[in-house]
Amino acid sequence: MEPKVGRSSESGSALVELGIILPLMLGLLFGAADFGRAFFQAMAVTHAATAGVHYGARSVALSKDLTGMQNAATASAADITGFTPTASRSCACWDASSGTETTATCTTTCTSPAVKRIYVSVTASSTFNTLVGYPGLPKSVKITRSARMRAQ
Repeated sequence: MEPKVGRSSESGSALVELGIILPLMLGLLFGAADFGRAFFQAMAVTHAATAGVHYGARSVALSKDLTGMQNAATASAADITGFTPTASRSCACWDASSGTETTATCTTTCTSPAVKRIYVSVTASSTFNTLVGYPGLPKSVKITRSARMRAQ
């Protein structure tokens, strides 16, 4: 009689292969999902900071409304949990003849030929939490974005 060569020596190999490859595939799946979520949240925080700055930069009067800038940023990031905006206003004296700008308080009167420039900025932050823990990577990451613009 001939010895039987065939499937009996390979039985269960597909299950072993699945057991090896499944954790890797799940890691890739969750990793791709977390990367997409983190990228979306970073874009949303950037957009919110920009929205707040756009509110304050529309006029010199609105540049003083720090609460309005923070509210505009918060409204833009309504779907982001743990979102925190911080608005500020700063001034500088711009000398066009020399091309230099010196920091000044907003109550300062710039000497001629320098003109006063008013800037508004919003710093927005949020904490991103991953779906699962990854070895060597933190479970949560703070995302912070800033925007600065000159008031009209």
